[in-house]
Amino acid sequence: MPRIVPSQVANLIDTLFPVAATQQSRGTKMFQITRSDATQCAAIVKMVDQIPPELITLDEKNYSYFISGLEAIRVALDMWKGVSSWPVAGVPRLSVLNPVTLLRMTLALCPDEAIHVSTAELNFISDQELRENLRKDISATNQALNNGEWKAATVLAGATIEALLFWTLKNFSKQNIKTAIDAWLSEDTEKKRPHAMLEKWALEPLIEVAKVLDQIEDKTAIEARLAKDFRNLIHPGRAERLNQVCDRGTAFSAIAALEHVIRDLSKKYEKKVKK
Repeated sequence: MPRIVPSQVANLIDTLFPVAATQQSRGTKMFQITRSDATQCAAIVKMVDQIPPELITLDEKNYSYFISGLEAIRVALDMWKGVSSWPVAGVPRLSVLNPVTLLRMTLALCPDEAIHVSTAELNFISDQELRENLRKDISATNQALNNGEWKAATVLAGATIEALLFWTLKNFSKQNIKTAIDAWLSEDTEKKRPHAMLEKWALEPLIEVAKVLDQIEDKTAIEARLAKDFRNLIHPGRAERLNQVCDRGTAFSAIAALEHVIRDLSKKYEKKVKK
């Protein structure tokens, strides 16, 4: 089943009932829905019911309009199943606007993307804008996993690991980074020294230097290396050469690495706070 978001339902309403977008006040021309609109109204209700709850982000007043409009349409649909063909124009004692208009008006206030309540808080990141941006990526990663979008989940998890490790290494001095690079390359002489600018690093040096600097545990580094390899599968040439694709296993493995990176960085933050 495809993911339904508020703007999709608002667009459907605009297609089925264009007047809903312009009916705004008591002075607006009356707009009624009747039994002949039952199929259209049923489609709208069904799509609204499929919107993830976390995307309905309305204040008290607008939420009351949203629920009242939705339930008024449900009542009308039940009524039209019987002998009644009574038209519906507004919501008694609440609004003269048509229930379909109320739905469109309130759905237009809702985002198509939101952070799921179960998403890690990332309290170790003090930059609020960056923190919320990363939390959105984590939430989107888990949503992709739930939808069976294996490639999206794999790649998003790898990209978020990269962003988290980049953030933590930005907190170290250039000398500390250089010392850590030297330590890593002394153990693996076949590797090339990464670019002088941290912003140009690939995921591999971020993982290895973060491990040397004790920002992530050895087991986490092992998982992150797998996530690095999976993320490389977005390049079609590499995928063809290795005859590999993103699947359920790569998605779960990459997300496990992401969760452990978050765990390790959170532990570092907690220790710092206690000190």
